[in-house]
Amino acid sequence: MLSVYALAYGFGLLKFEASVPTWLWVFALNNLIITCVIEEAFFRGFIQKKLTKKLNPIWAVIITSCLFGVAHFSGGLAYIFVATIAGALYGFTYLYTGRLSAAIAVTSF
Repeated sequence: MLSVYALAYGFGLLKFEASVPTWLWVFALNNLIITCVIEEAFFRGFIQKKLTKKLNPIWAVIITSCLFGVAHFSGGLAYIFVATIAGALYGFTYLYTGRLSAAIAVTSF
């Protein structure tokens, strides 16, 4: 997970900010409940699960991770790359634990 943060920082997608905005709790709640749960349910719980039934599980993770990355195209090529790597981390977490909740937990960090 640290390598994902390092990649994002290296590409300039993240920057350090010493202050904490007053709306942080709204962002955190939205990100945790809506974004993480819905994305993981769709990409891991639906797409990866279906692909695993038809393909080698490693290929299912790779394909799902690439689709996850492309879904974040609005952030540009660097964001697609970082999202693909993060998607692989989430995908392998789901593959090895068999639990969607584990993949969601990893996205929360």
